[in-house]
Amino acid sequence: MLDGKENHDNFIRKIMNTLLLLLFSSYLLFTKLFANTLYLGSVGKTSLIIFSIFVVFVTIIIMYRKNHTFINFRDKKDIALASMVIVFMLSQYFILDEVITYILSLSIFAISHLHLFSSCVRKKYKGEIIGLILMSFALVMILTMNLLFKFIPLELVVASTFGLQVLSAIGLMIFFSSNFNMKMTESNRKLQNKNKELNEIYVHFRNSVLVDSITQLNNKVSFLEMAKYNDTYQSIALINIRNFLNINQIHGFQYGNSILRSFGVELKRWHGKHGDVYRFDSDQFLVCSVENANDLKTRLINRKIEILNCEIPIHYYAGVSNRVKHYDLFEALNMLEYVTQRAKDEKNNVLLLSENEYNQSKEDADMLLNLKKAISDKVFTVHYQPKYSPIDETIVSYEALARWYDKEKYISPAIFIPLAEKEGLIDNIAVSIIKQVFRDMSSNWHKGKCISINLTVMELLDENFLQFIIDTARIYDVEPSEVTLEVTESMFDYDMYHLKQSIDLLKANGFKISLDDFGSGASSLYRFAKLDFDEIKFDKSFVSEMMTDEKVMTTFTKSVELFKAYNMNIVAEGVETIDQLNFLKTLPIDQIQGYYFSKPLPLDKVMVL
Repeated sequence: MLDGKENHDNFIRKIMNTLLLLLFSSYLLFTKLFANTLYLGSVGKTSLIIFSIFVVFVTIIIMYRKNHTFINFRDKKDIALASMVIVFMLSQYFILDEVITYILSLSIFAISHLHLFSSCVRKKYKGEIIGLILMSFALVMILTMNLLFKFIPLELVVASTFGLQVLSAIGLMIFFSSNFNMKMTESNRKLQNKNKELNEIYVHFRNSVLVDSITQLNNKVSFLEMAKYNDTYQSIALINIRNFLNINQIHGFQYGNSILRSFGVELKRWHGKHGDVYRFDSDQFLVCSVENANDLKTRLINRKIEILNCEIPIHYYAGVSNRVKHYDLFEALNMLEYVTQRAKDEKNNVLLLSENEYNQSKEDADMLLNLKKAISDKVFTVHYQPKYSPIDETIVSYEALARWYDKEKYISPAIFIPLAEKEGLIDNIAVSIIKQVFRDMSSNWHKGKCISINLTVMELLDENFLQFIIDTARIYDVEPSEVTLEVTESMFDYDMYHLKQSIDLLKANGFKISLDDFGSGASSLYRFAKLDFDEIKFDKSFVSEMMTDEKVMTTFTKSVELFKAYNMNIVAEGVETIDQLNFLKTLPIDQIQGYYFSKPLPLDKVMVL
């Protein structure tokens, strides 16, 4: 478009130049005729002509300084045309014989005209040739009229000259119009070529961005663009080549790339008309299907994707999900990654993620984010649940329990504790809780009564964490003998040597050790006998079922007698009814705990019990 506008401007400029040149030519010619008509002497004629030439050149200089120049000095045609007309004008005023002036003007005119005419003939510019012929005829005739001036009446000279000037102007306009059309055609051709080049660059750029260079399948970027506008797909599957990293390491990346190419070809052939296939990431391929998720899963199981003529067997695992339209695309992809990873871990070739599982996974993900924020913001608090003597029902000790209120909504420890353990965040919570408990104990609100704190097995086996407990108790001036550390019986699944070392370290520093939730897992009496516990705490399942199950009651009763023989402190938790309490009073139990007496309470409320 810029070239077209520039050509248009040049065309207008040349038309104006032509008219001005003709005007100046006529002005000079009529000045000469006027001088001859007045019969001025040679000095008068010369003075009038010089003045006229001076006016013409002053006008040209002024227009040149204002960027309205007649001549584009980079255009040979402009120079030739301008020189042709100017030489014609000036040649009439040399003090020479009229014949010599005529011959000289024709010679200069022919030389200046040669380049234009030969160029137009060579390039077959018909319009320009016609314009040049008209212009040439007019200018030659004007020169001839000037030569025969003395033999022709003045009126005829003036009328003929004026008509020839008009004819010359028409010729110049035809010349420039044809030239303008030619340049516009050439400009359009260049623009079309440029558009073609830009289109080729765009296609190349698009392919480099949206197409995978190894498999020539559309890539993840292409899928994300498609997913914004296409809602025809009902299900998606994420397919991974199993142990692809080993293939790369053993056989090399070139062989690995050939496997990816072959797998992509077979996957596209296998999927066929059901939808599209994308190379998603590394050894991952994404399949979008018009089928529902169950049909896609069935086809993945029943019709195996096989690479023919492959030296090694190629196996894959996949996660399949319905397209969940009301969820964010990236969330859906994250959940698809999750179910695909489950398929890998469970040695299951194809696993379907239901919408219920998706919702649960989303809730877990949200819970994890909130949990991390709660740890960062240190919003966990400590509640204390009293333990009572079964004899006189007075408080003898307390258990410190972590509590989390997310925007004033209570989150049960049964939800966030397992999640924190799974994600490796439990130590952060434990550190916060232990500091709060020891800070509270430094005020001696408990009046020497023992406070129980829960530990995980991994914390018990962590020497640095144990040292943290010892150092923190010292910082807050807490008596270790007033602290009982509770660990569940899942500890028996771990190395006995290191367990014994950890327990001995804590006991050497004055802390007491309690076996929590006894009876809820796979306890080993042999292992129990090898470790030095101060307390055993029966799981609440014993208390809740012993009143209705005779075998549970017998097992519970005999276990209490056994552990009492070890001179251990025995605690029964989960007491909720008067019948449970009355039965426990008949046994040699030291402490009872449960909602019958009190639920866990914040410090200010537990202090007034």
